[in-house]
Parts: sequence; structure tokens; C-alpha cells
Amino acid sequence: MASDYTRGEMEISDQSNTFSGFIQTTIWSCGYIGIGVLLMTLIFAVGMNWMVALGISFALGILTGLALGMKTAWYATLIGMTVLMGIVGLVGGLFASMMG
Repeated sequence: MASDYTRGEMEISDQSNTFSGFIQTTIWSCGYIGIGVLLMTLIFAVGMNWMVALGISFALGILTGLALGMKTAWYATLIGMTVLMGIVGLVGGLFASMMG
């Protein structure tokens, strides 16, 4: 059975695609976690206005996408998350002002 194996002849396209997907997912996850940590740090630790912090985080997300050569999906997700965070921030601000 060991004699049937010839080094270098195994089909590895599935393994290669799986590894590439894992690396891409890791890059996306680390990028968005970093942007989220930056946003929370600017808001809570620095005391910056949440809209300004959101703009800075968005700009850093754009620069990160350009530096890593991300495709259109990165930017679409970044825009969607920024809009969602903007809505959540507005609703939270309105709720906080209503509570006194």
C-alpha cells in the first residue's frame, strides 16, 4: 500500500482552497475586530463624540481595505456596519436624552 503513493502527485486543490478561505476569514475578522476596538476605545476611553469616532473608524476601515487589497465585499460590509452603528448610536442617544 505504501508503494502506491508517489510524492507530489496528490490533488491538493481542496486543501489549498480551504486554507485560502481560512486565511481570508482570519484577515476579515481581525480587521473588523480591530475597527470595533478602535471605535469603542475612542468613545469610552478617550471620550470622543461617537459620530466623530465612527467617522475615524470608517476611514481606518477604508485604509485597511486598501492596504490589504480587499475586494468590494469588504467596503460594502464596512458601509453597512457604519450605517447600522450610526442608527444604533442615534437611537441610543435619543433614548438616553428621554431618560434624563
